[in-house]
Amino acid sequence: MDNAVSEQAAPAGGRLASLRTLAGRLRASPKLRWAAIGAVVLALLAAGLGVFLTGEDRSAVTIELGGPNVYYPLPEFMADLKPQGGRTRHVRLAIVLQVPQARVAAIEAKQVEILAAIQAHLRDQEHKSLIGTAGAERLRIELRDTINHELGGTDVRVVLFTHFLLD
Repeated sequence: MDNAVSEQAAPAGGRLASLRTLAGRLRASPKLRWAAIGAVVLALLAAGLGVFLTGEDRSAVTIELGGPNVYYPLPEFMADLKPQGGRTRHVRLAIVLQVPQARVAAIEAKQVEILAAIQAHLRDQEHKSLIGTAGAERLRIELRDTINHELGGTDVRVVLFTHFLLD
């Protein structure tokens, strides 16, 4: 009965009435409802595929890596660790940085600031947190981030320990 009312109102009501007619037909016929849903999904897939195929070619991105990597050794140093139970512990480190050749001059210019930042970072570390492979690996990543912060970029790719002694 809804269909009859909607169909009669369609010529008089214009666009709104024709939408009511379509809605009534969709409610009445599950097959028509699934066909409408399928048509909408197909239209969305076609639109997405069209956008994907006509998008920009992003495979031609140029990244400047700063030249070949070199290993830059920092001088060996000793730092105090965070005191625990009234006893001060120390760490002795020798570090080698893997950096692009083009950034060696920047590291040499900021070497004092880099060493001061490393010492400040080490003074916040507890002895027990540096023990073992996991502690050394965590420290390696933290020192890389500390040095990169001092350099204002992501120049240091790898920090290697050539000497690591916990006292």
